[in-house]
Amino acid sequence: MQFFTVRGGDFDDALQKAYDQYGSNLRIHFRKDIVDKKGLFKLKEHSYVELVCYLAEEEKQQLEIKEIEEEKKDNQQIENPYLLKGRALLKENDFSNLFMSTLLDLVEPVIKEQKESLNDTEFELILIDKLVSLIKIDYKRQLNPDENLVLVGSSGVGKSSLIGKIGTFYTHQQDQSFKKEVTVVNLNGKKSNYDFFRDLNLRYKNYTALSDLEFEKKENSLNLYESGFAFDKEALDHLAQKEGKFILVVSAKTKKRDLEELFKTYSKYPVTNLAITKLDEASSIGTALSFAYKYDLPLLFFSDSDDAENASVKATVAKMISYIKGLKLDFETLWANQNPS
Repeated sequence: MQFFTVRGGDFDDALQKAYDQYGSNLRIHFRKDIVDKKGLFKLKEHSYVELVCYLAEEEKQQLEIKEIEEEKKDNQQIENPYLLKGRALLKENDFSNLFMSTLLDLVEPVIKEQKESLNDTEFELILIDKLVSLIKIDYKRQLNPDENLVLVGSSGVGKSSLIGKIGTFYTHQQDQSFKKEVTVVNLNGKKSNYDFFRDLNLRYKNYTALSDLEFEKKENSLNLYESGFAFDKEALDHLAQKEGKFILVVSAKTKKRDLEELFKTYSKYPVTNLAITKLDEASSIGTALSFAYKYDLPLLFFSDSDDAENASVKATVAKMISYIKGLKLDFETLWANQNPS
């Protein structure tokens, strides 16, 4: 991966120069705030911002073009009846044309290799096996989350509820090596969620100045920052500079166009993962999973209940498959039996 450096008088100036020079596929690696002293006696200060950036991989840059091409092929006849069945199931679950085409391209040669005729059960096993191979789940970060997790997304997607579940999950771990000391930091300037987090026995802090974002570094600490759509830009810039990991929170009900706009809004920050909420309220999960695949965002958390104390929060293969409609096999039970840990 090739990195390049752009300088500007402030963050916005540097970012605009970077976009003007390198285009919309720009990604920020990290930011530096620099103060130089000039003049004979070094009395005059000159400050500027330096951004170290990189461009998205060529393959990912072509995804939009490929998706448009696949939409043109949408009505193209597929000869194999199982591929027809697979496409119908994926369409029922609102997977994108790009995702469907990629998945069926993986499934087709496996079907052709079968010496005997497939039955429905065997086909579902092949289809789900290949689907799971396309969606990443960040088990490593689930096990050992970074000290600073910044949850960003639109208002009303369930960030507060999700943060409550995350905080409860990590504070209630029996194994002390995985147990975390959790602090919730509200970046929205409102104290309306104070009682909610207090009832969950989670420490709560309301952001008013950058000093509120400074914590004593501890091995077992986990700071969860909640930011709404009308976010505090200064706070997010500061957290990005501190190597905070940004988790994009989306509702499973969110439409494709809105997901694209959301990603565009937060793409200048180091978004590392995706969390999907309101799974039990959505008619399908395909739009969110297609979005995760398109932008190579590993899944981190799932939320499908308002009960913050009892609901599970980790994204898992079994949970993901359980929300795919039209399957005859009980994959959630099957997966749990195959993976008892």
